[in-house]
Amino acid sequence: FHPNGWLPQRSPRRPARLDADALPEQLELRAPRIGDRIKPLGLKGHTQKLSDVFINLRMRDKLVAADAQGFVRVLKGETLEFLPWSEMGTYLGLIDIWKADAVEAKALTGESDIERAARFFAALGPREVVLTHQDGVLIHADGKNFHFGFFPESMIGRSGRGDTCLGSYTAM
Repeated sequence: FHPNGWLPQRSPRRPARLDADALPEQLELRAPRIGDRIKPLGLKGHTQKLSDVFINLRMRDKLVAADAQGFVRVLKGETLEFLPWSEMGTYLGLIDIWKADAVEAKALTGESDIERAARFFAALGPREVVLTHQDGVLIHADGKNFHFGFFPESMIGRSGRGDTCLGSYTAM
């Protein structure tokens, strides 16, 4: 359990739970906004605008990769919902590799066709777009689409599949 008392307890077999009695009076779970401030490790407790984190990484010639889920999935009650992300164009202009799954891509672009969704995202700035779907992954880079299948020995649920895919892709 986190020392400040309200962050979720995690267990590999149970979903995260929040202690309602320990929550701050005003708690808002939403997609990040350009003006949001965070406390990155290494800044000794100082805050920095989230957008500045992306800009500073780009200025240092660092590869910036991001996953859609942290920007569009919002907890409402006990369910996760996809909400519109009005600042998507601004953030995607600061990202080198953008990863989304087919459901997130449709929610953000309105496109069921993953190739059209990938082109939509690429037009907003990322050099490369990684879109996972039930059969594999689509990589959109240099204006071209590359399709690769998933061939797992076994797959139970969806947890971690996209994270593993993005981590493996960026490590290449």
